[in-house]
Amino acid sequence: MKYKVDGEIEITSDVGKSNDNKNLDKSNFSRKTTLSIDSRTKNKLQTMVLMGDAPTQKDGFEVAMRLYYDNLPDDRKPMFNMLYNSLEKRDELADSKRK
Repeated sequence: MKYKVDGEIEITSDVGKSNDNKNLDKSNFSRKTTLSIDSRTKNKLQTMVLMGDAPTQKDGFEVAMRLYYDNLPDDRKPMFNMLYNSLEKRDELADSKRK
């Protein structure tokens, strides 16, 4: 999937490829959760959809997260990865206990 943001930044989904931002790939199943956001944030996500920068608001959020990660300084990415992986493992453990 390709996304264009502000007509200048192009992001392509690289699910299945090995790279630095593999932590943001949607290749693994994950359970749904609810995120409460204010109407201004929702309107920004909907604007991304209306402008063709993302097919859905959820995808718009993924675009924003990928941009956040890509723009992190290289010295902060390992910390992000460690924290993210820790949270993912916590969720996996919780899911395995439910089965």
